[in-house]
Amino acid sequence: MARYKRKSPKKLAGKLRDVRARLGLTQQQVADALGTDASSISRFERGIRDPSLLELLAYSRLTGVGMEEFVDDKMQLSKKSHK
Repeated sequence: MARYKRKSPKKLAGKLRDVRARLGLTQQQVADALGTDASSISRFERGIRDPSLLELLAYSRLTGVGMEEFVDDKMQLSKKSHK
């Protein structure tokens, strides 16, 4: 079976960072909500490490942004605040 490889890890990283910043959350606040540490959130946002499916689901639920918006390079994040 072919394995899916995302073409641009920086796009996901930028979306994660933009959503967090738009909601006025710190990396530590996101980390606390996801049950991880701020350095993990930093690695996600810099494209060094991709979040697991469960981490991305938790991030999606925390921010109110659908997972599709994070993973689909063709979708643009809406400018309205998600809560």
